[in-house]
Amino acid sequence: MTLEDMFPVSELAAGAIDAATAAEMRASITGYRRYALLDRGSYEVAEPTGDAIDRGVAGILALAGELTARTLQAYEIRALRLTAGDYLLARHDRVFEGRPLELVLDLSPVPVDAEIQYRRLGQVFFRMRCSPRSLAIVERTPAITCNHSYVSKLRLGVEVIRLAVLAR
Repeated sequence: MTLEDMFPVSELAAGAIDAATAAEMRASITGYRRYALLDRGSYEVAEPTGDAIDRGVAGILALAGELTARTLQAYEIRALRLTAGDYLLARHDRVFEGRPLELVLDLSPVPVDAEIQYRRLGQVFFRMRCSPRSLAIVERTPAITCNHSYVSKLRLGVEVIRLAVLAR
């Protein structure tokens, strides 16, 4: 294992976009599909497109590029929506080659007691709590997985919305 594998890029930027942009992006995401293989996860996923998404992605790519001193280009964009009872387990996560950056923008309307946990060889090394308009920047290596923690069933009516962008 190299030093880079042990200490990949991981940063959190609060207030990465303004509230109006977040609301516009959130409203533009449609076509969610339910994923429910319960040994892996229960959530909804969409492949968002449109002007609001394009502007928002350009903004977070620029911010992430500044923070990491890289020129970044998105190659995959998806939106995840979790409601009461939803989660994603680490075993459902993909293994990434080529060390892409994963940018996760929280588009949730309000804070919720739920987080993303990034793990290196099974041990949590970075957390992103559900904090609207925050951006997690994590370099993904084959040794890094992530899970999205359970949203309590006591929180009926809440939704956690995250835009995940893979960039190189």
